[in-house]
Amino acid sequence: FVGDLNPEGAFLADSPATSRGHAESNAVGVWYSRRNNGDSLTPELASAVSVDYEVHQFLAVLPKKESYDHLEKIYIRDVHRILPAMNLDILRASTSTISQVLCKQAICLAAGSNPSARPYLTLGQDSSAVLSYSEFALRLSSAIRKALGLGLVKDRVQAVAIMVILSLYTHFSQDRHLSAELAAQAVSNAQTVGLHLQNPPARSEDPAYLTRLFCCVWAMDQLNAAFHGRPVMIHERDLGRDMEECLREQDSCFRLFLEIVVLLGCIIDLYRPAVKNTGCVVMEDFPSFDSLVEKAHALGVESRLLASMELLYHGIGILSCRIPVGSTRSEHLSLALNRQALSAIKITTIIEDYGNSLSHITFVPYAVSLSLRVAYRELRSSKVPMLTARSRRQLQSTCKTLRGMSSMFRSAQVMVDLAEQVIQEIDQVCTNALNEQNAVGSTNAPNTPRQDQAAPHVAPTVGCSNVDDGNHPPNSELMPVFDPSLFEGPAGFDVFEFFDPGDLNAIDAILGGDAPPGIGPMGSFI
Repeated sequence: FVGDLNPEGAFLADSPATSRGHAESNAVGVWYSRRNNGDSLTPELASAVSVDYEVHQFLAVLPKKESYDHLEKIYIRDVHRILPAMNLDILRASTSTISQVLCKQAICLAAGSNPSARPYLTLGQDSSAVLSYSEFALRLSSAIRKALGLGLVKDRVQAVAIMVILSLYTHFSQDRHLSAELAAQAVSNAQTVGLHLQNPPARSEDPAYLTRLFCCVWAMDQLNAAFHGRPVMIHERDLGRDMEECLREQDSCFRLFLEIVVLLGCIIDLYRPAVKNTGCVVMEDFPSFDSLVEKAHALGVESRLLASMELLYHGIGILSCRIPVGSTRSEHLSLALNRQALSAIKITTIIEDYGNSLSHITFVPYAVSLSLRVAYRELRSSKVPMLTARSRRQLQSTCKTLRGMSSMFRSAQVMVDLAEQVIQEIDQVCTNALNEQNAVGSTNAPNTPRQDQAAPHVAPTVGCSNVDDGNHPPNSELMPVFDPSLFEGPAGFDVFEFFDPGDLNAIDAILGGDAPPGIGPMGSFI
């Protein structure tokens, strides 16, 4: 595609190999076709191997057929329903192509994050060694990126679909820039083939799929902006499509996901650099999840898929309230704190109810990370011992959940480590304070327990609503009883006064700031 702003367009306009844009009255440039020698695996591999034998090696990075078949089923069941970026017809083609190989690799990358996929995380036709997801994903993503970098995928539409999946599943990478870079490449290639235009002239073989793929790219762009604090790359004013019409054409499950992402797009406005807010800002007209389900005609979607998308919805609910550090009490602040607390509780409840049956798409750990920040902020600000103990339990429970997802969302590991350090420090401060009071004979102080009543310095039992009744799950030896009386000190007692100010400021910036995870100054901790 050559735009009308490019002088080259004047020379290409009269060429028989070019065609005008999607509508003559609204043309934006000219299209020209290039000779394509096909995408057959054998001839291209023969040429590539003569240059670099490694090409054959990374194209061979696939599980054996039995394992791949299981992973493909997981992908179609848990990922494709929500984000149908892949054209599954490519997988059914009788002739093996490089594009087909890379599509299979991307499918394995996405499906492998599901706990049920663990027995199938093998690579190599003769290998039976089961890999960790981190190693499995690293080898797959590296192979895909090398193939894309060499230009082995000649069809840009297929390359876009692969890049969408690759971008969303590379958050484990040591290079935090990589996921955002892949998202930018996907958007650039999508615009090159005109996916942002209605019925792009260069591609007319499957308009329904092209519309669906464009919606996937658009959604990925919004998620990338939230995950990484990057500018949105696709703006509605630059589109030759009616976004509302595009959404209405989609399957109900995918449409619900898109409706939630539309809501995210509205929330991103609160976090743009040009927005200078000194006080609390809240999106007041926030639709309910029920209304979005009805709007998308998604009442018949499986509960576990609805629950997965509801996690993203409640994560956006947390983001819909931007509370700058040091905000004073106001009507908006009370609304914001209550909405965030309710959304965090809903996220915890959904995780407890559905567990591993949830779709393990990247926005799931992202939503849990937002929930962790709310729990930390409540722990940080609460002066009521009962509420402090409750916030501590919530924070500990969220840490346990998020640690299991850290291979998908690398910054989650950083947040969990910091949060658990805070919990350990709090417990130590409370224990020391109580021991000092008992040592000077202050056992009669109000709200101060006797030393023989205080529980040892241990972590809480996750999900236990009555921590003092002695009834604990079988794994209580791993998660001992937590005594909330450790927090019951003298009036005005603030455990955070005993923290090192420098360390506390750094922790607050990551866990308690007003920006979503991934935007804060995390570089020195990674």
